[in-house]
Amino acid sequence: MHDGDAHSEPALKVSDRRHFTESGELRPDVERSTFEESTTPPAATAAPPAAATAAPKEAKPAPEAAPRLSKREVTLEDLLQQLYSVGLMQLGAEIQPGQRGQVDLEGAAGTIDLLGVLEQKTHGNLDSQEERLLASILYDLRLGYVEVQRASNRVQPAVVAPPPPARSRR
Repeated sequence: MHDGDAHSEPALKVSDRRHFTESGELRPDVERSTFEESTTPPAATAAPPAAATAAPKEAKPAPEAAPRLSKREVTLEDLLQQLYSVGLMQLGAEIQPGQRGQVDLEGAAGTIDLLGVLEQKTHGNLDSQEERLLASILYDLRLGYVEVQRASNRVQPAVVAPPPPARSRR
């Protein structure tokens, strides 16, 4: 590289990619169609002048419900079935035929505890079908947890102290 050679270093070009000017106006080279109508420029979100803050505050309207992503109605039964599936997978159930499941006893205990909290917090607010489903799911997962825990204790060898070192005979 030569000190006087201007061609040896590539020119560094800086492009301003901000969509708004310092005053909050949309830059002329940015298309408005790229923005949603709900987007507001940063200047519009600035704090109101002091005279406007002296007026009493009006109550904010309640937020609108989030738009639904699912085309069908989502129910408590769907949530319970989802948690049941998660619990079964954590207890080692096969995800796909022929594929061995992996046991996560700590995760399964957390899922069972979560369902227990749901049972406590919804007590008296569920219809009979939802109550039976929740009770059945909890029973199955708790029983499965105990069975998997017992099986894992049987498989793991008991910790045995190594034999003492042999004495050499002279």
